[in-house]
Order: sequence, then C-alpha cells, then structure tokens
Amino acid sequence: MFVDKEEMPGGGHAVTERMLKVRRVQMELLRKLLEVCGRHGLHVWLDGGSLLGAVREKGYIPWDDDIDTIMLRADYDRLVGLANEFKKPFFLQCARTDRLYPRGHAQLRMDGTAAILPVDAKARAAFHQGIFIDIFVLDGVPLTEELRREAAAETLRLAKRLRVMCEYRPPRQFGPFLRRQLCRLKSFENCFDEYEMSFKRWTAGDNARLCNWAMNAGAMETRGAIMRSWYGETVTLRFEGMDVPAPAGYDALLTTLYGDYMTPRKEPTCHGQVYFDTEHSYKEVLERWRKGGAGI
Repeated sequence: MFVDKEEMPGGGHAVTERMLKVRRVQMELLRKLLEVCGRHGLHVWLDGGSLLGAVREKGYIPWDDDIDTIMLRADYDRLVGLANEFKKPFFLQCARTDRLYPRGHAQLRMDGTAAILPVDAKARAAFHQGIFIDIFVLDGVPLTEELRREAAAETLRLAKRLRVMCEYRPPRQFGPFLRRQLCRLKSFENCFDEYEMSFKRWTAGDNARLCNWAMNAGAMETRGAIMRSWYGETVTLRFEGMDVPAPAGYDALLTTLYGDYMTPRKEPTCHGQVYFDTEHSYKEVLERWRKGGAGI
C-alpha cells in the first residue's frame, strides 16, 4: 500500500508519474516557505538529501521523496509565530498549530493531499497528513561529551513520552494502556514544552557546534558535529530550476554527513514507504482504508 517507487533492472531508478506530481506540490510548498521567510528576513537553507541533491544533481536525488530545509532556532521560533501567514491551502504544522503533533520540527503541508507514513497510519495519528516539506531546527550542542550524552538521553526520554501520549491505537494490553493514561495526566502542551526545552536551552548563538536534536539526538557524537560557522553566510544553488539558499559551508557539512558525497550511493529514505496522493485529502484516504479494513 505504501510503495510508490519503481526499480529498474541493474539497480537504476525510475521516478513514477505520481512522484512527479508529488514533487510539483513539494516545490510549491518550498516556494511558499521561501517567500514568507524572505518577506520577514528569516534565514532558511536546504538541508540533508535536498542540499546534497542541489549540489550534485541540481535537483532531487532520483530516489528521494521529500524536501528538507533547516533554520537556526531564533529564526525558526519567529517562523512558528508567523503561522497565520500560511493561508489555505498551506498549513504550517508544529505542536503549536496542530495539537498532538509530537515532532520537534515543523512541516509545511498542503491541504487536499495525502502523504501518510506507515508509523502514523499504524498509530492512528489524527494530525494533518498532507504532502509536506520538512523544516528542521538547529540548536547548540553542549561542550563536553558527558554533557552531550546526558542531554541526549533526557531528550530521547521525553520524546518517547510524547509518542506514547499521542498514540491513538485502541488498548490491547493493560500495561501500555496504563502508561498512556498516566502520560495524559499531564497536558500535551506541558509535555511538549519540557521536550523542546531539553535542547532549546543550548542556544545556537552560544555554542560553536549545532545539532538537529529532534532527528539526531541519538547520534549526538556524529550528527552533532555541525559547526555554526558553516551557516555564517548564504549562497545560492539551483534546485529543479529554482534558486534556493544553501549554507556557504555546504562542502564541509555534506562531507560530515555523508563522507564522499559526490559519489552516488543509494540509501532508503528516512520515512520508509510513504503513501502519496495529490488528488485526495489524507482524511478521505484514511477513512477509505478504515472502512475497507486496510492500511492500518
């Protein structure tokens, strides 16, 4: 149900017609994000596989299925405060705008579409699941390895509590059901604030190293080796025929993340197999699955 990729003989990759439609929606989302950030003087850059694609392919890596962007904490918090500037069909999704959305980064979504992750379908997640682009956030990294390990462990513990709170599956065992109810004695908002403060307190302006804590707290010693100086200036790259911002230190950044990044090496996306639909809302898709007894 979630497969939307075509493999070619010999290990090649063909982009399906559906994925071409999905990419057009994602590019529309990216244009909107850059427009709002530009109007308010906020810095945002391509990140991860999208940055790699811009440098090496001048567009998507053939087997990639999303667009990654990233911001420093101060500008990210300002963007969240501007959520109302994303009028329909756009929706800036974060814990402040979509209750029980448990992730520590934002996503810009498109109404009337579907991009449903298997983990969210299994958990019966009730938040917006339209086609999206990621907006990650960089915070500082503690100076010593001991502090980094302690802080990362605390972040992972609080992230697990959020996931338990936000599960919608009916209880099948008393233990998980009881844990979920105990978590819900505390409001979602308070639990999310505690989670976010576990890494937000390490301000990017006070630390030479940065990390995307929401995604990489468990790999702090490697993915927490990003230097703030790499983001001191912005350069322009081409991505699918569009000018996009990138950190001037992209070579050092990509080398840290991927090693010999100019040599193509196919790896699975971090999302797993996503169900995409550019014509129908995620609500319609999920309702159809539930009525048919499939997809959950």
